[in-house]
Amino acid sequence: MSHDRTVLLYSPKLIGHRQLYCRVLASILVERGYRVVVAGSLTEDGQPVQSGFLEGLGPAGSVSFVDTGHCLDGSLGTVHGLASLIRDLGADTTVFTEADSEIPLLVSQIRPGTRALPGRRVGIFLRSTSYIHAEPRRSLRTRLRRARRASLWMADPRLFHRLLLPRFKLLDAACCLDEVFVAGHAASHQWLPDMYREPASPSDGLSTAARSCISGFEAFVSRNVGRPIYLYLGTPQRRRGYDVLLRVAVEEDGCFVNCGKLDVEEAYDPEAGSHRSTLAARGALFETGEVFEFAVADVFIAATRGVVLPYRNHYGSSGIMLHILSAGRPVLVPDVGLMADRTKAHGLGRTYRPDDIEDLKREFRALQASPETAYAANIRRFLQFFSEDRVRAAIVHAVTSEGAGVPWPSPVGGLERGQ
Repeated sequence: MSHDRTVLLYSPKLIGHRQLYCRVLASILVERGYRVVVAGSLTEDGQPVQSGFLEGLGPAGSVSFVDTGHCLDGSLGTVHGLASLIRDLGADTTVFTEADSEIPLLVSQIRPGTRALPGRRVGIFLRSTSYIHAEPRRSLRTRLRRARRASLWMADPRLFHRLLLPRFKLLDAACCLDEVFVAGHAASHQWLPDMYREPASPSDGLSTAARSCISGFEAFVSRNVGRPIYLYLGTPQRRRGYDVLLRVAVEEDGCFVNCGKLDVEEAYDPEAGSHRSTLAARGALFETGEVFEFAVADVFIAATRGVVLPYRNHYGSSGIMLHILSAGRPVLVPDVGLMADRTKAHGLGRTYRPDDIEDLKREFRALQASPETAYAANIRRFLQFFSEDRVRAAIVHAVTSEGAGVPWPSPVGGLERGQ
């Protein structure tokens, strides 16, 4: 297959969810006949970043890397530096895989004497649009009056999304994961279904380690019949409420299960280690110690009646929430932000008052007591908006302007929005 067109995936950081995003984007674009170049740092805090996450995507030569870590002078983080890279690669389109972090760079295109970046420019926004869910702040007029320094103009998400991006056409396509935001900004933004897992592909089955892990988990569950399961997916993080879930598991005489890497940030909560020890002494602690393929996590999720996501100050989309729903289980989330909006508008589970552990306990008991199929139909309907076909259509539309994009989720009983 010849590759006459090149897409640059600009992702200065290549850790965490960014690797998944690059895999999904590269897979879809290679399928469309593009050559894909991923530009990002292959080191993080002096340690090498796993660079094999794009191996096997498409024919040989269809995906390559540019290591930006050597640009110690910061030139690549400027319009001039990035424009030079785009021209050197012959890239027709540049996709900012986490455009929230590149707002100052994008705004600097309007500085006197500066040309816009060459080619088509596509930005994916994960979190900077979440201001619509936070507490009311100063009006746009007040923010304009107070934004005297260029640094304020170039870093304020509200000014960027409401004024600068549409007025100066800083991007050819601004993709946003938040359908609530897009509903109010449809003229300048388009909805992108969150890329929470890779496209389906033929599999040789589970690894020996994965099968062993599942076997151990099933034995653990059988020893703890009658105890509620508090499931945590991924690396322990305070912002995702790892410490909260440990505490609740102890106080509710439940099981704590962590399907993910064991890297406990006990410095954030001195009691976290104590809670783990208490659960271990009860025989109610199960930790995989590493991240397995999605199919393993699906087994863990299926063993629950629902999953608590006690995130702190999180207002945007959650790939973990979508993964849980895709495994057929409802969620319990804090009553703030997009996660709560989705849960309530689409009947995906329950919510609790933020930072109120007693309310969390009550709502989780109610979730556990609900019929197993109570949320199944709503979950299936909601996930249709995140199908592989719709993700592909949204990305192709953003990169090529072909098609009409995809509709975003509407509340139960409503019409699809964005048509």
